[in-house]
Amino acid sequence: MDFITRKASTLNATFVHDFIRRYPTLAWNLRNDIIDVSHNAANIYRQYQAFQLLCVIVNQMPALGDQQQEILTFMKTLHDALVDFLTKACDEKLILTTSQMKDLFKLGLAAVRQTQRIATSRDTLQMIWRPGTWNALHKKVLSSERFKASTGLQTMCQQMTQLLQGMTSSKKSKIAKGETSTAASKRKADLSGNDGDVVATRIAKRKKVKAKD
Repeated sequence: MDFITRKASTLNATFVHDFIRRYPTLAWNLRNDIIDVSHNAANIYRQYQAFQLLCVIVNQMPALGDQQQEILTFMKTLHDALVDFLTKACDEKLILTTSQMKDLFKLGLAAVRQTQRIATSRDTLQMIWRPGTWNALHKKVLSSERFKASTGLQTMCQQMTQLLQGMTSSKKSKIAKGETSTAASKRKADLSGNDGDVVATRIAKRKKVKAKD
């Protein structure tokens, strides 16, 4: 609370990040407090830093052990807070840089992957992270005067929606490569077969010439 709500706090982000990494189980207990306090942040930058703390907590989730239900419950809270913050930035109700927006989308991507890791079904994932919400945010980014020129940010928006829809661009790429590889193998096999016929024909002709001699 001191770090997030007071500009003159003697704490700094690096100190809190180190604490979360060293003691992930203890830091996990701060997850909801960080979200609650972020609404009373000293300024927009402090609020952004609160989400950066949440990003570190999310990345430490594999160390938490058997806390699946707590994680899924928290993800719903994180989703609502993150979407609200990003929407206000797109509507320019608060000012964030493109770099800060990318960091927030990194948090979203990391959180979705952690949810995928423990969710029992895709329905659970989509119920928590609601693809339609992120499609709407993608459209806001595309129409925003501040962010529409950033292709990197647009790519991250697309990654988020594709991840929630069940197939990332990388998976599509792998499938396409697999199909191309199969087609190439068939062509190679066809060519090899034709070459074999040519070689066999040449050998037969040579045998006939030798027989005549």
